[in-house]
Amino acid sequence: MYIKPAAIKYVKTVIDVADISLNTSIKTIEALNSEARQRDIIHRIIIMIEMGELREGVIREDLLEFYRKCFELSNIKVIGLGTNLGCMYGVEPTFDKLLQLSLYKQLIEAKFSKKIDLISGGSSITLPLIGKNKIPKTVNHFRIGEAIFLGDSPLTGKKFRNLSTDVFEFDANIIEMEHKETAPDGIISEGNVGHAAKTVDEEMSYKAVLDFGVLDVDIEDIIPKNPNINFIGTTSDMTVYDIGAKRNKKYKVGSQIRFKPNYMAVARLMNSKFIAKRII
Repeated sequence: MYIKPAAIKYVKTVIDVADISLNTSIKTIEALNSEARQRDIIHRIIIMIEMGELREGVIREDLLEFYRKCFELSNIKVIGLGTNLGCMYGVEPTFDKLLQLSLYKQLIEAKFSKKIDLISGGSSITLPLIGKNKIPKTVNHFRIGEAIFLGDSPLTGKKFRNLSTDVFEFDANIIEMEHKETAPDGIISEGNVGHAAKTVDEEMSYKAVLDFGVLDVDIEDIIPKNPNINFIGTTSDMTVYDIGAKRNKKYKVGSQIRFKPNYMAVARLMNSKFIAKRII
């Protein structure tokens, strides 16, 4: 399953790698249909509906006409409808929102005499509602990522049931360790390309320069496993952390500082060809 609407230029690849794709554009679906017809296969789709999150989704007023056009395509089979909630603005997937999806399913089935098998009710953010029995029974499909990988729920930010929250770790190499001033010395211009902490300590302390930067991961998405280490600043390819006023023999050139990454950090780091991945 390809779980986001694809660009038209990639429809051949989508057909190559996925049996099912999520879609919101009739032009893209027509292109998928054309490619599937050339290969003499049926491609299945779930149509995403706009339910308030203002990301991807067919406008509700246009839904019936949209489905009508899709049902007329020879090599496309519509198997479901779904929605995205909680990703961009954080709109919660309430029982009422998901009930609306169920009602649209009934409306489409009645209008076109077609069976819709799947109602895709969202992502990891919906999981806490299942345990509370606040999901309509007709909602039978979820696109779960963060909860599986990170063990938490985006709705609460807390651990979900008995899942592990320590699956991923980001280790950065110390490439310099020196006893330095904390406050910069000189005229500060607007020409810098990095980001620095808003408050600085006047005392000299040991600074670790690490071998990653903004190109690799956002420092807001990682937390040092040692709570006594403080962020100083980051640039495109190097980041500085304050180790403390006293030398810590644990940290030296060649050693590493370990971080706990959140979902966005994992997504960026796993997609970077410059970050080594190790499974233990």
